[in-house]
Amino acid sequence: MFNAIHTFYKKKRRKIIPAAFLCVGLFFIWSVYVWGTAFGWWDRSISIATSVPVAVLNTNASTTIERFIDGSMVDPEMASGTLFAVMIDNSSEAQPPAGVENAPLVVEAPAEGGISRLLAFFLTGQTIDAIGPVRSARPYFIDFARIFNVLYAHVGGSPDALSRLDGRAWNVDEYSNGQYFWRSGKRGRPHNVFTSSEEMRRLAIKKYPVKAYQPIWFFEDEASPETRGGGSVMDINFGVTTVKWIYNKNENVYARSVYGVPHTTVDNNLLKAKNVVVITAPLRVIDAEGRLDIKTVGSGNALFLQNGNSLEGTWQRLSSNSALKFFDKSGNEMRLARGTVWVEVAGSGVVWSNN
Repeated sequence: MFNAIHTFYKKKRRKIIPAAFLCVGLFFIWSVYVWGTAFGWWDRSISIATSVPVAVLNTNASTTIERFIDGSMVDPEMASGTLFAVMIDNSSEAQPPAGVENAPLVVEAPAEGGISRLLAFFLTGQTIDAIGPVRSARPYFIDFARIFNVLYAHVGGSPDALSRLDGRAWNVDEYSNGQYFWRSGKRGRPHNVFTSSEEMRRLAIKKYPVKAYQPIWFFEDEASPETRGGGSVMDINFGVTTVKWIYNKNENVYARSVYGVPHTTVDNNLLKAKNVVVITAPLRVIDAEGRLDIKTVGSGNALFLQNGNSLEGTWQRLSSNSALKFFDKSGNEMRLARGTVWVEVAGSGVVWSNN
């Protein structure tokens, strides 16, 4: 009997041994399953797996972001790059300007002779083929430019202004940076100097890297049509330059006129603003040329035009390194409507009315 079994094993061992291993393996798997079920192993593994977050592509998600300078919701590239400010000629001979309709912020203040000038702010991430005509610097415009950490583009300037700008990395004078400006053959001097966002971008890459800008004002969504005010007309007389702002309720914007006609650019775009802020500041003549000194540090009254309403308040700037802040009558920081902000600087000799 033993010999028969031994003979059978010798003949069949190549099949018996693998079969034995298979049985042992199956028994082991069955044992693990029984024990795992008894102790809830499988439930825990399922819980862990289902707790992993799954990223879902939202094709309806907005790709716009809030631009820090005017609160507008724009494509990221429109809010990127280096911020720069350009002195813009606003004399009657310099009309029409170029590129100003793309400025998220404009500051208008008087210069000598009763003519106002504009300080228009842009970002190098914008695409603006021509900006100008570019004119000379004044100290108080430098103050407004430095509210933000910006490049300041101009053509020369008053003695006081040039003294303040000397050696500054952010000083972009056409006289020493001519490769970033050009003179148009279609206009006479001195109303023929222009630059562009691309030229300022090239300059910034070499001399002035992008800064970490911080918003200085609060913005909120514009009022719905049924809650907008009836609007008003703002008249500002700088002496020679006359400005009018007229509210358009349908568009919820203030349309600008200058020298008695709609203020349009070379591309026939009407200049408009979501917010017109009139600030009163001490002003005095400082030399025989009629150059002015405007106090940009301190506080004063302000009038805010937005959403068809006229709101009284104040402005404040604590030091030359401080931001320009706006407050309502209760002393709370003013909330502006998202969109272009146009600051009008009025002082003695500047007559304005809101009707």
